[in-house]
Amino acid sequence: MNVVKSLSLVGFIWFCVLHCVPSVSMVVVLNGVLADECPTSVRALLLAHPGYRDAAAQLLGAAARVVGPAGLLYVAQRELAAAVPHDKNVTIIGSDDATSCIIVVVRHSVSFHRLSVEIDLTLACCCELNTALNGGSAAPLVTGVGVDIRAGDLFPATFPDKGPELPLRGARTITGGPNSSQASSDDFILQHLSTTPAVEPPHFVHHVSIV
Repeated sequence: MNVVKSLSLVGFIWFCVLHCVPSVSMVVVLNGVLADECPTSVRALLLAHPGYRDAAAQLLGAAARVVGPAGLLYVAQRELAAAVPHDKNVTIIGSDDATSCIIVVVRHSVSFHRLSVEIDLTLACCCELNTALNGGSAAPLVTGVGVDIRAGDLFPATFPDKGPELPLRGARTITGGPNSSQASSDDFILQHLSTTPAVEPPHFVHHVSIV
């Protein structure tokens, strides 16, 4: 998949299960139907299961929420997190600024003791379903989502407060490169440290420069 043109929703796991089980066999269910073989592309998935278009349209049609820091567990790029409905400190888990990434949300609904893990794909808002072409340039329609861990609702969202120690958390994603962002211009950071410089949010350069 061309991640620059196929812009879509990545970044967090809700109710982690796959890495918690030492030995599993994974079964994939697509639109309620057991899949003998996984589709080779998103287009093939949509051709075989057009219902995913309707599910994506519902997410795209929902009003985006601006989520504050109270009760928020924010998941940055290349991070994962897990929460349970009865968590006393977390009510919303989410991620944003996904321009060429994929946000993955997994809801665990069965016992951890099961040796066979069934993954039921209920929403696939990605690639052509989440991409707008403005003057020939591809741009994502939704770049962030949140999950209400008690109600189970998933919604478009932005997160002005991205949690503690964001520079430290983000350092590992760019450490080791040939250039120091602190010594570079804003234009250099945007053009060389982003996969999608034309559609980055206004705060992108600032967030990278403080890492």
